[in-house]
Amino acid sequence: MTSEAERVEHLIDDITAEVIEAATLDEALDAITVALRERYQLWRSSIWTFEPPDAARLIAAWSIGDTAFEPGVVVRFSLTDDVEFLATSVMAGKPMMMRTSERDLGLLTDMLKREGIASAVIVPVGRNRKEPIGLLALASSAPDVFKAGDVRFVAALARTLSHPLTSLVESALPRSA
Repeated sequence: MTSEAERVEHLIDDITAEVIEAATLDEALDAITVALRERYQLWRSSIWTFEPPDAARLIAAWSIGDTAFEPGVVVRFSLTDDVEFLATSVMAGKPMMMRTSERDLGLLTDMLKREGIASAVIVPVGRNRKEPIGLLALASSAPDVFKAGDVRFVAALARTLSHPLTSLVESALPRSA
């Protein structure tokens, strides 16, 4: 194993240990963010749940500055065609990388730019790859910080963290009567 592969494996192991020890979803997201903040110049990180049939709810967030995206915010997939494409792709288990400078996603691009986000990686979270319960989003103010290998890394991290994150997500959701 190469030294870079060993470093990545060690990083995943360290983050996993921190997330397993976390008592809340916010603590788990903080552990992920602290471990990856410098590597990716993170500006925001968040965990969203899917609200069938057509929305996502922000349930945990970390931000370097003020943000309009506070826990509880709901984003409808029908907001724009690109939001719908992004959401359905992630719901289908496909990790995504986006840069606000490469493609105009209309309202979504405008919102992200106002939030200071130039690039992001969005990966599914859940016990079952085909039916994720939500997504993990890591965002940076730097436009070229994420590469294809980073998308694979964050997706592998999310898969490794699937059980502890899913349990924390489920415990953070309001109980239905």
